[in-house]
Amino acid sequence: ARILSSTIYLAFVSACAAMLMYLLGAYQVAVIELSVGAGLVTTYVEKYQGGAIGEEWTLSAVEHVLLAGRIVWFYAGKLLWPQPLMLIYPRWEINQAAWAQYLFPFGAAAVLAALFSLRRSIGRGPLAAVSFFIVTLAPLLGFVDVQYMRLSYVADHFQYLAGLGPMVLSSAAAVLAWRKFVRWNGTASRVPAAALLLTLGVLTWRQSGIYISETLAWEDAVRKNPSAWLARGNLAASLSAEGRTEQALPHLRAALSLRPGLYDNEADVADSLSALGRTEEALAHYRKALRLRPDNPLAHNNLGLALAAIGRPEEAVAHYRESLRLGAENHKAHNNLGLALSALGRTGEAVAQYREALRIVPDFPEAHNNLGVILARLGRSGEAIAHYREALRLKPDYPEAHNNWAAALAGLGRPEEAAAHYREALRLRPGYPEAHNNLGVTLARLSKNEEAAEHFMKALRLRPDYTQARGNLAAILSRPGGEK
Repeated sequence: ARILSSTIYLAFVSACAAMLMYLLGAYQVAVIELSVGAGLVTTYVEKYQGGAIGEEWTLSAVEHVLLAGRIVWFYAGKLLWPQPLMLIYPRWEINQAAWAQYLFPFGAAAVLAALFSLRRSIGRGPLAAVSFFIVTLAPLLGFVDVQYMRLSYVADHFQYLAGLGPMVLSSAAAVLAWRKFVRWNGTASRVPAAALLLTLGVLTWRQSGIYISETLAWEDAVRKNPSAWLARGNLAASLSAEGRTEQALPHLRAALSLRPGLYDNEADVADSLSALGRTEEALAHYRKALRLRPDNPLAHNNLGLALAAIGRPEEAVAHYRESLRLGAENHKAHNNLGLALSALGRTGEAVAQYREALRIVPDFPEAHNNLGVILARLGRSGEAIAHYREALRLKPDYPEAHNNWAAALAGLGRPEEAAAHYREALRLRPGYPEAHNNLGVTLARLSKNEEAAEHFMKALRLRPDYTQARGNLAAILSRPGGEK
């Protein structure tokens, strides 16, 4: 809040000063004032709101000059030969003890000096174009701390505007050279221009193919710059979104190796391990993430989820409560806390947490479903069914809600309706062992023993250690005619 208010104050003072200058007729001064003010605001936001603070921004004054020179030549080189293009370029090591790095700023100064001394013989155009290039790049030459420079000192899009200077200069030079040295006329004179345009078009088309999907774009970035930890993290996120968590995990581990001690990297590895069912491994990474950010509510919530998944609800409850203490109104944490309390048999507290989750977000299908389960357990089947109905209204493809609604209907002595909901749950998720077992029980009550046995066997194929389904199947087979 302090950063935001200070930023707004700086912008307001700058705008007022610019307006005053404008009213007094000092138009040029007004533009300069507005530009300087906007620059100060941007610098302030980048440093204190964007997080451009730390070891990455501890260059000496000499190293800042070395960096600026190298950046200028990098962008000039990319305009001349734009290969390879990368989403994230390697971050250079700037060292004032390395004599070769002094060639960059001295080279840039020599070019400017030469163009200045030749301005009468070749005109002021080249000097103006190069000066425009360097001045327009000035905010991105490393003298101002920019958050992105934690990853790389350069990015192609940083020179979109600055590149206009050299482009205009090269175009003008090409036209002048053509007129002076080439004698072709008519169609023949257009052939080289057409060939150039065709070549650039093909190269652009090939480059555009990288951006068909996020996964392809980040795969290209990792291939060209394997040390880009953010690119690896983004590639992993894209793979995970496609359901390829197993393939995402190596990239997350690589990101963690390249940039240890970063909360996001630890948390991402933990989330992937948890999604793969490797909860014990995930726990270690969740605890490391929590040590990095002990006051992060999400870290406590995720650690609670991992603990609950391996049957340690007491510890999970403590982390959910801490998450809520740190994160104020968090409907998911309330829901998770309700689940953990329910597992501990603390039904009344669980109901209170589900209701609190629904107070924060009334359209929360999981909380409706979970509250329905508790209410059904308390014998309040009518209220439970109302919550299942609401859960399915909000999330029609919710097999658990159909399964639970069916169980409530079965408890009310309405097996036909219950069977219909069990079948819908299995339509939505064929590999749902509990629904197969429950449908089998309901069919057995309707004297449809053969069909019931089929569902018990399906449940066992999906979960061989499902003792309840095994017992139900044995009971069906032991009935007269049950071995058909």
